[in-house]
Amino acid sequence: MLRAALAAVAAALVVPATAQAALSFAFDRAQARVGQQVHAYQADPDGNPAPAWDTLDRVTLYLARVDNISHRVRLGQMGVDDQGVWSIDFRVPKVKPGLYMIAFYCAPCGSTYFGSAEPHSVWTRKAGRVLKVRR
Repeated sequence: MLRAALAAVAAALVVPATAQAALSFAFDRAQARVGQQVHAYQADPDGNPAPAWDTLDRVTLYLARVDNISHRVRLGQMGVDDQGVWSIDFRVPKVKPGLYMIAFYCAPCGSTYFGSAEPHSVWTRKAGRVLKVRR
């Protein structure tokens, strides 16, 4: 019993860092308006679609403000395509104009919450990890 508890604690300490490093979504466009269709996908450091783990249940995706990750709107669960790339298609919810990123709540990673972009990331006018929501 004690061994199992120690193993669970050790896994919880290791998995969140791995999840944060492995989960990083990019957008298919640089900007969008409320109601517009957007595709976000698991991306490598260069922003190209990249396969992730085989499966990971109980990961919920959010659209979160870059300057305040606690301001977020739930988008739902991610899907997996034939190449193993996780993604989500969604319509931009009714949010204030500004810069947004995909954020994750990962239950199997020790119930952690983290974002795809660094806090206060800037908009580069190119498709990437930051989406500008316009009026």
